[in-house]
Amino acid sequence: MLIGERAAFAVECTVLSGTDGGPLYGVLCYWVAGVKVGDLKQERFLYSIVPFLKTVVANQGRRPPRPGLSGDVRAMLTLVRDRLYGSSGRVPGASDAGTFEPYVVTPNDETFDGFLGILVERGDRETLCWSDDRGHSGSADLPNGELGRVAGLFTEWLESCRIAGDADELMARAVPDKRGRRWYTRDSDGSYLVFERGESGKPRYAFRIEASRVVGTVPRFIIERFDDPK
Repeated sequence: MLIGERAAFAVECTVLSGTDGGPLYGVLCYWVAGVKVGDLKQERFLYSIVPFLKTVVANQGRRPPRPGLSGDVRAMLTLVRDRLYGSSGRVPGASDAGTFEPYVVTPNDETFDGFLGILVERGDRETLCWSDDRGHSGSADLPNGELGRVAGLFTEWLESCRIAGDADELMARAVPDKRGRRWYTRDSDGSYLVFERGESGKPRYAFRIEASRVVGTVPRFIIERFDDPK
């Protein structure tokens, strides 16, 4: 699955196992201005990247240009790497490290080992910069919000793969609404997964209602049913 445009920004992913139930394993990478960023051969537990990408999306609007993050690509990446991970005599966890964390868009895991990607927002544009531990680097100029849009679409797709694999287990706990048109089941994070009747007549996954939006979007009797200790 490729989401986005390789010539600008994209996430490429192949699910290798788990679509028939169980954890999702596969490979993934980013594409930035036509260059692969990340190890597309490194098999990993795919769902572990979802919380990170949700944070990347939530940080939209928190990455303005600041001293040191408005010039040369290599200089910007060196500054962030030093502040967060320590280098050139600096100690990891510098007092202002938290200021730079929202700019980071590559997770610190096996797929992106040695890679660092940062995003700087500039009005109606955003600049995505990356480097690896072999001295390679690059950047892409994107419409503001493009990286977050692609990341959001990717997490939705990955969620649907996971839910499809767990469909039988999830539906065993699902509760229909009073009209029998939708079924609700609570996920491990407190959100609700909503199933609707598909063309075959069987329920199929439709969408998720985040925990912060539960009140008013989930029928009250459904919430009471799941909250009932009996």
